[in-house]
Amino acid sequence: MKVQHFVCAAILFLFTSNTWGQNTPPSIGYKDKEYSGLLECEGMTDTAWTNAVQKLNGVKIEDAKKRYDGRLKDTLKSLALHIIDKVYSDSFTNAWDYAVSFYGECAQNVADVGKDRSNLAAFCMQNSMIAMTAAEYRTSGQPVENAYHYFGKLGDEKTPRSIIDRIYSGSKSRAETGLDEWQSCMKPLVAQSSTASPPPVKTILPLGGLTDQEFAAMPPCVALGEAVWGLSEEKLRGMRLEDVKKQYESQPDPQSKATLLSLAPKRNSTRRPQRWKIAPHVSRR
Repeated sequence: MKVQHFVCAAILFLFTSNTWGQNTPPSIGYKDKEYSGLLECEGMTDTAWTNAVQKLNGVKIEDAKKRYDGRLKDTLKSLALHIIDKVYSDSFTNAWDYAVSFYGECAQNVADVGKDRSNLAAFCMQNSMIAMTAAEYRTSGQPVENAYHYFGKLGDEKTPRSIIDRIYSGSKSRAETGLDEWQSCMKPLVAQSSTASPPPVKTILPLGGLTDQEFAAMPPCVALGEAVWGLSEEKLRGMRLEDVKKQYESQPDPQSKATLLSLAPKRNSTRRPQRWKIAPHVSRR
């Protein structure tokens, strides 16, 4: 019954317009319910991503749907087919960017997490996508250098390379590696509750990842990072510095207010946050 309820909500999301949340001050700490919804979006986005690649490679929609015959049943199959319908009705030229956009839309409509709070979860989704791609390369017997090469310049950066190395050192399936990477990335972003523990996650293996102590120290830094992110977006939209500062005049906590006001001028030296950029027409196996 729980699965059917989620599928109905997810199908409803596929047929609604793309509406984003209000531009509220950033808040870190996904509640358990939000985490569960964002986790469901991880699986849905993988389906959207896979079929976005199929579409760009010229696969017909009826052939794309046939892949799910015998693999899924009832409501889960219905959800997958609705996702395929949405993918094939949408217009895009890059499957990776489309998947990231799809995740944000799913976060809004399924997990009730607005754009102003879903960016970090979307970053974790991209880590998951890097992991799943690396798993495909490893499973097909290709050397790790080929996986680096697939991601171009991104493959030389510390985080993607550490993910790829971690996947090549293990033996888990594509789905397992993607889920593990998403959960590990999300761990410091889940609000700690006095009445309930956050959903269980696996600790990142010590191959360039963070230790548990480093994880525990991350939330304040993540909060500041998202605040800077929001300020840089406002700058790019043409908002004046004085108007930005006015938003925080009513901040009740003096220390928080001082921090935010000190960050605002730094937006002049920030760059627009970038998604991982992947070549648009490379086939995934």
